[in-house]
Amino acid sequence: MRMIGTIDRQERAQFFLGYLQTLGIGGEVRESLPAWSVWVYSEDDLQRAKDEFMAYLKAPDALRF
Repeated sequence: MRMIGTIDRQERAQFFLGYLQTLGIGGEVRESLPAWSVWVYSEDDLQRAKDEFMAYLKAPDALRF
């Protein structure tokens, strides 16, 4: 399991994790004050999850999310 990044609010981190799950990428959100970290279970999904995370950070209100 690897961390792909942090998000400032738990709701946003959970929302993004839900999006990853629609792509078949499993993971979890953990508290890592003052933010929330997003973790991915499988190394095979790591790069795609990182790419999606960067896209989310740039445009969190995009329709794809």
